[in-house]
Amino acid sequence: MLNFTRNRTLHFLRFKNLYFFVVVIYAAMAIPATNNMIKPGGVSVIAFVFPWVLNIIFVLKYKINWLNKKFCRAVIIYMAWGTLQTFKTQHLYDGIFLFLGILTLSYMLIKVYGIRMFYLYEQIVTKLSIVAIIAWIFQVAIPGVFSSFMKKVNLVSFPDAKEKISSIIIFTLQTHTQGTNDGYAILSRNAGFSWEPGRYAVMLILAIYFNLVFKKFEIKNNKNLIILFLALLTTQSTTGYIALFFLMFFYLINTNNKFKDLLFIAIVSIAFFGFTYLSFMKKKINKVADYDIESIISSSKYREDLDGDVIVPQRFNSIYFSWLNFLSDPILGYGIDRENSYVSKEISPKISPTGGVVRLLGQFGLLISFLVYWQLHKTSCFLSQSFQYRGRHFFLILFIIISTSYMLWNVIFFMSLWLFHFFYSDKHKSKSIGGVTI
Repeated sequence: MLNFTRNRTLHFLRFKNLYFFVVVIYAAMAIPATNNMIKPGGVSVIAFVFPWVLNIIFVLKYKINWLNKKFCRAVIIYMAWGTLQTFKTQHLYDGIFLFLGILTLSYMLIKVYGIRMFYLYEQIVTKLSIVAIIAWIFQVAIPGVFSSFMKKVNLVSFPDAKEKISSIIIFTLQTHTQGTNDGYAILSRNAGFSWEPGRYAVMLILAIYFNLVFKKFEIKNNKNLIILFLALLTTQSTTGYIALFFLMFFYLINTNNKFKDLLFIAIVSIAFFGFTYLSFMKKKINKVADYDIESIISSSKYREDLDGDVIVPQRFNSIYFSWLNFLSDPILGYGIDRENSYVSKEISPKISPTGGVVRLLGQFGLLISFLVYWQLHKTSCFLSQSFQYRGRHFFLILFIIISTSYMLWNVIFFMSLWLFHFFYSDKHKSKSIGGVTI
């Protein structure tokens, strides 16, 4: 079993910790400037300079074996796919090199941090969640005053956004009525250090998982777990709640509590009551489970002659449209540019499916997607063996649950998760059972 010698405080003045903190911030994508560490969404010079300076220091500071056979194999497979895509579309997209950069940084994260990256992630998300909970309390208690304050200190304003008002990166202020008017939220939702509550819930779920395995499923006096749990409740996220119930089952099968059977019945009862009788949960699920494909297509046709945002269907509709993209080109996928997809070309360019489970198939095709899921499976088995918990495929299922609504596969931190077993050296694997020092 993995043993950890932990420093109680993260020393962010150390470059190693600072860099990983930035990686976590970019994984949350609170503002356009932090949506990618290689090609940010902002137009400001500093939006490019800041991450690139950190990346260059990171590459120069830590001597990495770039001739590693597994890394070279991954690059060759990916570039072969990119080359075939270039011939197919008759266009060389810079996004191909962007993905290559993400792959490279993910490889470096695993080699530099190893198992320690999981612990750092849990610590960073917990500390940021303390800020999020405090800010959310002000958001609920004094919405007008807090909104004015956030607008004055904000780094980015969203005048045309329907769901968010401002962001200081470590906290994003949601519109006070977001979710409450439609009846699927009781109070204002907490977006934490992400752009919206659902994505924040995804970050929290992973932190809770890491906390449970580090603490050997000990919940007494587990302050971090309490903070993460409370933060998750404030998100009012369907994805987060479903994943939380899955984590509860994970906890039960890995403990010897004499009240296990009663706890199991209680969890099932709470889940059934929550999803059946609580009005806000029913409305949220109905919103998520909207299958009216024809109305989406009709609305997208109307918008084609108008300037404005694309339609992002809810998760089940997105799965349908992503599946159409996959059936259109099952081997290679539509590639880097969404405009090459079947849905964009044959139905409407205004439809942009979200989610990652089926979208991965549609974008990258069967071969690449199989390799991705296979490596996720291998990592899931490795984590179960290393931390000695029951459930070899637990992490695989959890990752799929949280990626139903979000494309996580090609974000640096999340990519380092599903690639962890592949790039984590055999030398380290042999030592992992003996203990790892953090």
